Amino acid sequence: MATATELTSANAISPTTQAQALRALGFDAFADVVTLSRDDTYLTIESNGLPRHPMMIGIRSWQQQLPLAQTYRGTNAWKVPLHPHPAVNPVSAQRALYRGAIAIAVNGVPIFNALNNRGDDAYLAGELDNWGGHAGRADDYHYHIAPLHLQAFLGADQPIAYALDGYAIYGLLEANGSEPVGLDAFNGHIGPDGVYHYHASKTYPYINGGMYGEVTVQDDQIEPQPHLVPFRPPQQPLPGAVVTDFIPHDATHSTLVYTLNGQTYSIDYEQTESALNLQFHDASGDRTENYRMSPRNAGAAGAGSAPSPAPQPTTSAPQPATSTGFVVRSSAVNSDLSLPATYTCDGDGISPPIEWANTPDGTQSLALVMHHVAGVGDVHWYWVVYNIPPTLTAIAANDRSIGTYGSNSVNPQLAYAPPCSKGPGRKEYTISLYALRAAPQFTSNATVDRDTLLAAISDRTLAVATLTLNYTR
Repeated sequence: MATATELTSANAISPTTQAQALRALGFDAFADVVTLSRDDTYLTIESNGLPRHPMMIGIRSWQQQLPLAQTYRGTNAWKVPLHPHPAVNPVSAQRALYRGAIAIAVNGVPIFNALNNRGDDAYLAGELDNWGGHAGRADDYHYHIAPLHLQAFLGADQPIAYALDGYAIYGLLEANGSEPVGLDAFNGHIGPDGVYHYHASKTYPYINGGMYGEVTVQDDQIEPQPHLVPFRPPQQPLPGAVVTDFIPHDATHSTLVYTLNGQTYSIDYEQTESALNLQFHDASGDRTENYRMSPRNAGAAGAGSAPSPAPQPTTSAPQPATSTGFVVRSSAVNSDLSLPATYTCDGDGISPPIEWANTPDGTQSLALVMHHVAGVGDVHWYWVVYNIPPTLTAIAANDRSIGTYGSNSVNPQLAYAPPCSKGPGRKEYTISLYALRAAPQFTSNATVDRDTLLAAISDRTLAVATLTLNYTR
């Protein structure tokens, strides 16, 4: 296997292949989780499909799936054409490609159509986490919108992904930092180097809106692409549940935390190559489910298809509940989680008190963000604080002495900006508290806004606790 840099020194490759190999440098930042190789036709990408960042947090329409490691390796790896060429009949993702991936991010995570398998916008439906992804019906983690945090991590001159037609996908900017112009219906255009590439966007289609290049489509899915066999049958939606935390304890053991009807529940699970063991702590009590899979069954179901039947679980007797979950609260709010006017521009405009518990082991620093999603791609943020000491468990109301303040999107001050809840109706404001394995690092002249902070902590977040408040003017 070779790194992307080594690919560029391969002998006797065409200019198109050379261009694609150079663009594959975007994978180098993830050499610890992504392995590359190539032949005369494809760049092959191997990974387990799991990103470095936490997953699932923020999902409001959850189908009870869990992110599991996948076997994207060997003959079941991702393949990106090294010799892409324009299609005679390009395929629009608005009308097709509802199954399977349409791109692969440089961190080894697949990207599916922005429209889910029902044809609905997965982002608007509340199905995606804070990073634009979720676990699918085979418990396979994938994005449905552009993973924009990768652009902040890599820089504008590196692709954040490759479409499965072979063309690179850049972030919101051109490689030289300028705004892209003349994008087609697929979010792409021919760049200054004469080579076509796609761009991400904050509105639909968010990522490549189809296949400008030639691809083979079978049963509404691009081929070749990896195939999956799930450990368990597809789960059912759990109305009202909100995923609030995801705690990766080690390479095989994780805990997902969610709230439902004002109560906090969790699923503690451990995965090996041939076994999946789950411990549920929910309203029905405590129980375990254990699944087994024969390695010879690998590769029987398409990545975007309805998964093949999985082994049925064996359910054990109830086990003692375990205390899990990094949680954040505010003593200022009532049971309906309404934000008192004193913490808005209708009152004193001071920051609310917050308290937290169960800070994960290994936490070296904490960071806080308060934001509101006003519309698709329109995020306002009011409170950005980092370098919070890990020994603390609370910040008092209007206490400005703790941590380092970043900017807000309301005014030029490095301070809490009280929300004004403009317009009629109820507005929601989310406070996210990040437990970090190391303090974030920034360049000396960096303006630390919400996006800058999230990019800086994307690879050092141990857990995230969220609290969603509401205010009606």
